[in-house]
Amino acid sequence: MENAAKALLIAGGIFFVIMIMTFGVYTYVKLHNIAKAQDELTEKEQLVAFNKKYESYNKTIMYGTDLITLMNMTKEDNEKYDIDISITFTIVEPIVYTKDLVRIEDPVTHEVIYRRGQAAATFSGTYDMSAYRSQIKGNKDMFDDFKRRLFKCTGTAYSTDGSGRIASMSFVEVPLTDYKHK
Repeated sequence: MENAAKALLIAGGIFFVIMIMTFGVYTYVKLHNIAKAQDELTEKEQLVAFNKKYESYNKTIMYGTDLITLMNMTKEDNEKYDIDISITFTIVEPIVYTKDLVRIEDPVTHEVIYRRGQAAATFSGTYDMSAYRSQIKGNKDMFDDFKRRLFKCTGTAYSTDGSGRIASMSFVEVPLTDYKHK
Protein backbone atom coordinates (compact mmCIF):
# COMPACT_ATOMS: atom_id res chain seq x y z
CA MET A 1 0.00 0.00 0.00
CA GLU A 2 2.88 2.26 0.72
CA ASN A 3 4.27 1.66 -2.78
CA ALA A 4 0.87 2.35 -4.34
CA ALA A 5 0.61 5.70 -2.53
CA LYS A 6 4.13 6.63 -3.61
CA ALA A 7 3.35 5.65 -7.23
CA LEU A 8 0.16 7.70 -7.09
CA LEU A 9 2.10 10.75 -5.80
CA ILE A 10 4.73 10.38 -8.54
CA ALA A 11 2.04 10.00 -11.24
CA GLY A 12 0.20 13.05 -9.88
CA GLY A 13 3.43 15.07 -9.85
CA ILE A 14 4.25 14.11 -13.44
CA PHE A 15 0.68 14.97 -14.50
CA PHE A 16 0.98 18.35 -12.72
CA VAL A 17 4.33 19.13 -14.42
CA ILE A 18 2.90 18.16 -17.84
CA MET A 19 -0.09 20.46 -17.24
CA ILE A 20 2.18 23.38 -16.25
CA MET A 21 4.40 22.81 -19.30
CA THR A 22 1.33 22.60 -21.59
CA PHE A 23 -0.05 25.83 -20.12
CA GLY A 24 3.35 27.51 -20.59
CA VAL A 25 3.61 26.45 -24.25
CA TYR A 26 -0.03 27.48 -24.87
CA THR A 27 0.58 30.90 -23.31
CA TYR A 28 3.81 31.39 -25.29
CA VAL A 29 2.09 30.54 -28.59
CA LYS A 30 -0.84 32.86 -27.84
CA LEU A 31 1.46 35.76 -26.87
CA HIS A 32 3.61 35.16 -29.95
CA ASN A 33 0.51 35.24 -32.19
CA ILE A 34 -0.69 38.44 -30.52
CA ALA A 35 2.70 40.08 -31.06
CA LYS A 36 2.80 38.89 -34.67
CA ALA A 37 -0.70 40.22 -35.31
CA GLN A 38 0.28 43.55 -33.75
CA ASP A 39 3.38 43.74 -35.96
CA GLU A 40 1.28 42.99 -39.06
CA LEU A 41 -1.24 45.65 -38.07
CA THR A 42 1.52 48.21 -37.52
CA GLU A 43 3.06 47.30 -40.88
CA LYS A 44 -0.30 47.72 -42.62
CA GLU A 45 -0.86 51.08 -40.93
CA GLN A 46 2.59 52.24 -42.06
CA LEU A 47 1.86 51.08 -45.62
CA VAL A 48 -1.47 52.92 -45.64
CA ALA A 49 0.20 56.10 -44.34
CA PHE A 50 3.01 55.76 -46.90
CA ASN A 51 0.63 55.28 -49.83
CA LYS A 52 -1.75 57.97 -48.56
CA LYS A 53 0.87 60.70 -48.91
CA TYR A 54 1.30 59.70 -52.58
CA GLU A 55 -2.37 59.11 -53.29
CA SER A 56 -3.08 62.68 -52.22
CA TYR A 57 -1.40 63.69 -55.52
CA ASN A 58 -3.83 61.60 -57.56
CA LYS A 59 -5.76 64.70 -58.57
CA THR A 60 -7.49 65.93 -61.68
CA ILE A 61 -5.74 69.28 -61.44
CA MET A 62 -2.66 70.57 -59.66
CA TYR A 63 0.14 73.03 -60.25
CA GLY A 64 3.69 72.22 -61.25
CA THR A 65 4.74 73.25 -57.72
CA ASP A 66 2.76 70.27 -56.41
CA LEU A 67 4.52 68.01 -58.90
CA ILE A 68 7.90 69.40 -57.81
CA THR A 69 7.01 68.67 -54.17
CA LEU A 70 6.00 65.12 -55.12
CA MET A 71 9.24 64.54 -57.02
CA ASN A 72 11.33 65.81 -54.11
CA MET A 73 9.39 63.62 -51.65
CA THR A 74 9.84 60.62 -53.96
CA LYS A 75 13.59 61.20 -54.22
CA GLU A 76 13.87 61.33 -50.42
CA ASP A 77 11.76 58.18 -49.93
CA ASN A 78 13.70 56.27 -52.59
CA GLU A 79 16.93 57.03 -50.73
CA LYS A 80 15.50 56.54 -47.22
CA TYR A 81 13.70 53.23 -47.83
CA ASP A 82 15.93 51.91 -50.65
CA ILE A 83 12.96 51.62 -53.02
CA ASP A 84 12.35 52.78 -56.57
CA ILE A 85 9.20 54.86 -57.02
CA SER A 86 9.15 56.58 -60.40
CA ILE A 87 7.38 59.76 -61.40
CA THR A 88 6.92 60.61 -65.08
CA PHE A 89 5.24 63.63 -66.55
CA THR A 90 4.35 64.82 -70.02
CA ILE A 91 4.69 68.43 -71.08
CA VAL A 92 2.12 69.29 -73.76
CA GLU A 93 2.95 72.95 -74.33
CA PRO A 94 6.73 73.24 -74.90
CA ILE A 95 8.71 75.16 -72.34
CA VAL A 96 10.97 77.46 -74.31
CA TYR A 97 13.50 79.51 -72.51
CA THR A 98 15.86 82.05 -73.93
CA LYS A 99 19.31 83.28 -73.16
CA ASP A 100 19.88 86.35 -71.02
CA LEU A 101 18.66 89.78 -71.99
CA VAL A 102 20.50 91.38 -74.89
CA ARG A 103 21.03 95.14 -75.02
CA ILE A 104 19.98 96.55 -78.41
CA GLU A 105 20.42 100.17 -79.43
CA ASP A 106 18.36 101.53 -82.30
CA PRO A 107 20.90 103.13 -84.70
CA VAL A 108 18.48 105.87 -85.78
CA THR A 109 16.81 106.93 -82.54
CA HIS A 110 19.56 105.65 -80.24
CA GLU A 111 16.83 104.18 -78.05
CA VAL A 112 18.07 101.30 -75.93
CA ILE A 113 15.86 98.25 -75.50
CA TYR A 114 16.47 94.95 -73.84
CA ARG A 115 15.24 91.81 -75.51
CA ARG A 116 15.71 88.13 -74.83
CA GLY A 117 18.31 86.48 -76.99
CA GLN A 118 17.78 83.43 -79.18
CA ALA A 119 16.05 80.35 -77.85
CA ALA A 120 18.49 78.31 -75.81
CA ALA A 121 16.41 75.16 -75.39
CA THR A 122 12.96 73.65 -75.72
CA PHE A 123 11.59 71.22 -73.16
CA SER A 124 8.61 69.09 -74.17
CA GLY A 125 7.61 65.43 -74.21
CA THR A 126 7.59 62.81 -71.46
CA TYR A 127 10.20 62.99 -68.72
CA ASP A 128 11.09 61.39 -65.43
CA MET A 129 12.46 62.93 -62.25
CA SER A 130 16.11 62.86 -63.36
CA ALA A 131 15.28 64.71 -66.59
CA TYR A 132 13.39 67.32 -64.57
CA ARG A 133 16.35 67.82 -62.26
CA SER A 134 18.90 68.06 -65.03
CA GLN A 135 16.95 70.34 -67.37
CA ILE A 136 14.17 72.30 -65.71
CA LYS A 137 15.53 72.82 -62.22
CA GLY A 138 18.86 74.01 -63.62
CA ASN A 139 17.26 77.05 -65.29
CA LYS A 140 15.28 79.64 -63.37
CA ASP A 141 13.07 80.67 -66.34
CA MET A 142 12.10 77.09 -67.09
CA PHE A 143 11.62 76.33 -63.41
CA ASP A 144 9.31 79.33 -62.94
CA ASP A 145 7.34 78.37 -66.06
CA PHE A 146 7.02 74.73 -64.92
CA LYS A 147 5.74 75.76 -61.46
CA ARG A 148 2.81 77.65 -62.99
CA ARG A 149 1.66 74.90 -65.32
CA LEU A 150 -1.32 72.66 -64.55
CA PHE A 151 -1.07 68.85 -64.41
CA LYS A 152 -3.38 65.92 -63.79
CA CYS A 153 -2.56 62.42 -62.60
CA THR A 154 -3.09 59.86 -65.37
CA GLY A 155 -2.03 56.71 -63.59
CA THR A 156 -0.89 55.13 -60.36
CA ALA A 157 0.71 51.68 -60.27
CA TYR A 158 1.36 49.55 -57.20
CA SER A 159 4.32 47.28 -56.63
CA THR A 160 4.00 43.70 -57.84
CA ASP A 161 6.46 42.34 -55.25
CA GLY A 162 3.69 41.96 -52.66
CA SER A 163 4.64 45.02 -50.62
CA GLY A 164 1.57 46.99 -51.77
CA ARG A 165 3.54 50.23 -52.06
CA ILE A 166 3.01 52.70 -54.85
CA ALA A 167 5.57 51.97 -57.56
CA SER A 168 4.92 54.72 -60.08
CA MET A 169 2.75 57.70 -60.91
CA SER A 170 2.35 59.50 -64.21
CA PHE A 171 1.10 63.00 -64.94
CA VAL A 172 0.21 64.97 -68.02
CA GLU A 173 0.04 68.72 -68.46
CA VAL A 174 -3.42 70.23 -68.79
CA PRO A 175 -3.23 73.14 -71.23
CA LEU A 176 -4.80 76.26 -69.79
CA THR A 177 -7.21 76.36 -72.75
CA ASP A 178 -8.58 72.94 -71.70
CA TYR A 179 -8.96 73.79 -68.03
CA LYS A 180 -12.36 74.88 -66.78
CA HIS A 181 -12.58 75.99 -63.17
CA LYS A 182 -15.22 74.03 -61.30
